[in-house]
Amino acid sequence: MEAIWDELSEDMLNPLVQKALDNGRVPIGYTCHFTPMPLLSVGKLFPLAMRAPGASTTELADVYLSSVICAYTRSLQEFHMQGSYYFMGGWVIPCACDHIRRLNDHLDMLKTPEDTYFNYCLDVPRKDGQTWIDYYCAELHNLAGKLEAHFGVKIDDESLRAEIIKHNEFNAMVKQISDLRMADEPLISGTEFHKLMVGIHAAPHDLVAEHVQKLAQDLKKKKKGVSGRARIMLMGSKLDIPDYTKAIESQGAVVVADRYCLGALPTTFDPIKVEGDPFYNLAEHTLKNTHCPRMMEKHDERLEAILKIVKDYKVDGIIIECIKFCDIWNVDTVPLMEALRKEGIPVMRLEREYRHTGEGQLITRTQAFLESIESRRMSGSAKK
Repeated sequence: MEAIWDELSEDMLNPLVQKALDNGRVPIGYTCHFTPMPLLSVGKLFPLAMRAPGASTTELADVYLSSVICAYTRSLQEFHMQGSYYFMGGWVIPCACDHIRRLNDHLDMLKTPEDTYFNYCLDVPRKDGQTWIDYYCAELHNLAGKLEAHFGVKIDDESLRAEIIKHNEFNAMVKQISDLRMADEPLISGTEFHKLMVGIHAAPHDLVAEHVQKLAQDLKKKKKGVSGRARIMLMGSKLDIPDYTKAIESQGAVVVADRYCLGALPTTFDPIKVEGDPFYNLAEHTLKNTHCPRMMEKHDERLEAILKIVKDYKVDGIIIECIKFCDIWNVDTVPLMEALRKEGIPVMRLEREYRHTGEGQLITRTQAFLESIESRRMSGSAKK
């Protein structure tokens, strides 16, 4: 892969973001898929996934946030307090959980008279019925009005619809690469794909598109794909550090599918409807297509989607990673693991910090998990 993919994952202020800044564009940070990215792409604005690459401590953030708040939230707060986000125009933070809502509260609380950044807590419903879609549509209209007033951009149906079309075209291009992972020997490793997914959320789509196209062309030239001891699906909470995938694959696994925040599956690349009211289309698409455990009464739907991925990508086993103290994923994981094991799917649960630590333990547990899959496979062959 090009060096640019490492650069995109290693620094929020990477070369493509700097190029956009030099052209007078304004980055708006967001924290998860509940953010309507086309709405943050109108005019001079562009969305930027909030990360804390290289975070080594949350010393400052811990003064304001409890130690039982997830490390992702505390790491973002730490970077903000250190001034690492000085180049950002602001944030749109979906109230996906109480932890991230507290970050939004502190962004307001710590704002000084000299600060001009934009901050908006997006109120996202936990259900996707008609009442909630209408509510979220109204919330998006309110956000658009706030963005217009603060940044002087015009956000109407025409401009938003144009961004939705661009968003769909970009996603279709990335989906072609994602689909390669269904092959018996994928042309792209899980680590490489993880870098791709971090990269496309780390820069404006129009600037990263040429690098996506080059990667697709390079992959077509490859004569042999990757294979290993087992095909693994990696799923769980926020995971924007490719070194986790790299450590798992270092033991001979091939990560062929994902199901974590800012990952590709199951519905990340599904197109947003273009015809009709673009605000309503965004609201409906976001609530119905985001398979997050925070959405109530959708456990069976999430399970069905995972089982389909297991079948389509020929998955041998699933690793569920949970950031420590992540209420949403830690609660959902227990019944999910039980349901998956009833379906005969090997599952391993991994509790981790946000930053990449404990690699030795991760490698040891991955080795044991792969051995259990191989033993299961041999036992099945023996019975036959």
